[in-house]
Amino acid sequence: MPSSAEAMLETRFLDHAWYPHQPLVDLLRVLYRDVLRSSDEQTLQVGIIEGKHALQTLHSMYVMQDDPIGSALAMRHSWRTYFNFGELKAEQTSPTAVTLTLSGYHDVQLVHAHMILGWAIAAAQLGGAPNATGELLERPWTGKSKVLLYRVNI
Repeated sequence: MPSSAEAMLETRFLDHAWYPHQPLVDLLRVLYRDVLRSSDEQTLQVGIIEGKHALQTLHSMYVMQDDPIGSALAMRHSWRTYFNFGELKAEQTSPTAVTLTLSGYHDVQLVHAHMILGWAIAAAQLGGAPNATGELLERPWTGKSKVLLYRVNI
């Protein structure tokens, strides 16, 4: 593990502070490889759990009761709370689906993509669709797309 990532583990995180991106990505890689044993499903579940925690506490303003579509759409506003790069757009693409497009983050890793997807699923679940699911549609790391495209199914 790079020393900057290891040093981050010794830091007390503040909700209102900015932290370097690369150590976060390094920590996510270690989590994925060593703790979650490279399981995409478990990584997604961690994203959902962390998303639910944040969306029930500090970021509850993004969840609309009895409106899972609106809650998933609101994730487009949450991106800037955590990142000063990239742009997240969201649109309702069917009566039961929201599709989100993250551009400007071309080196997003698989582990972070699952975490990001997990947050959007968490928003829909907290908004009233406890069985909401999601899927990655386009992945920049494959070289076939420049965006991370994912869908939340209500």
